[in-house]
Amino acid sequence: MAAKIEILGLKTYYYAGPHVIKAVDGVNLAINAGECLGIAGESGCGKSTLALSVLKLVMPPGRIVDGKILFNGETDIVSLPSDELRKIRWCKIAMIFQGALNALNPVYTIERQIVEAITTHMECSKGEARKRAAELIELVGLSRSNLRNYPHELSGGMKQRALIAMALSCNPEVLIADEPTTALDVVTQAQILILLKSLQRQRNLTLIVISHDLSILAQICDTIAVMYAGRIVEKADIRNIFYKPAHPYTYALINAFPSVKGPKKPLIALSGEPPNMINLPEGCRFHPRCPKVLDICSKKEPELVEVSRGHYVACHLYK
Repeated sequence: MAAKIEILGLKTYYYAGPHVIKAVDGVNLAINAGECLGIAGESGCGKSTLALSVLKLVMPPGRIVDGKILFNGETDIVSLPSDELRKIRWCKIAMIFQGALNALNPVYTIERQIVEAITTHMECSKGEARKRAAELIELVGLSRSNLRNYPHELSGGMKQRALIAMALSCNPEVLIADEPTTALDVVTQAQILILLKSLQRQRNLTLIVISHDLSILAQICDTIAVMYAGRIVEKADIRNIFYKPAHPYTYALINAFPSVKGPKKPLIALSGEPPNMINLPEGCRFHPRCPKVLDICSKKEPELVEVSRGHYVACHLYK
């Protein structure tokens, strides 16, 4: 059974000496049960920190300083003590971490790692856990013999599949995939995306996919939230994001992305780079790079408003 996630006014900051890095700064998002939400943006815009915050996995010197993360409209993950969090992680919300090679333990077999995840969070014997591990490894397209392998004996795509099997080990209702295909070649990447979408439908999962690659999100997501400098600047269904982008940042991201259809056209690179998160600009955080900047943009930060049904944007052009 899929679950709904509501993120309300979330602020996750990192404290580096006298400096405060506002990696996630007042994010509001609602992910409906059974929906696939993509979170897009350049590196350093806070996407992974947002994902870690949902599971309350942000490590010092970072911490959640404000906001709520509601699971099915009731449980606030931010306020849960450690023993209650264990009932949420893996069993309710699981995560596929960026880089399977780093996420898997190199000295344990794949079977041992999946079995450990199951026995830690569920009441079952090791024999039952091994049987479930075998079923899961076949579900993600691997052979049962791969359970005896160590991570270094598997290819990149096989490691990613093993990591997906581990994430599904306790029947979660929400699955978060943080850059799940970054280190893979395009063929393997396509296979992993098809697998994720298939698993979402089969198991009625709520899926959150984080990527800087819009082509990945276009293939599997229902809705995309565009993130810039710690804030959501646009959120809409997939068609509106690609065919009717409202925020200049979203428009620039799409223009910088090659298309295999239609006439050839030069790519328009987005000038500049994301701001220094220690010293954010006044007003709209995108205004130093924006081709449509207004006088008010350097003075006042825009609010996220609905410009058409289900289409939200934070930009003074739509005041």
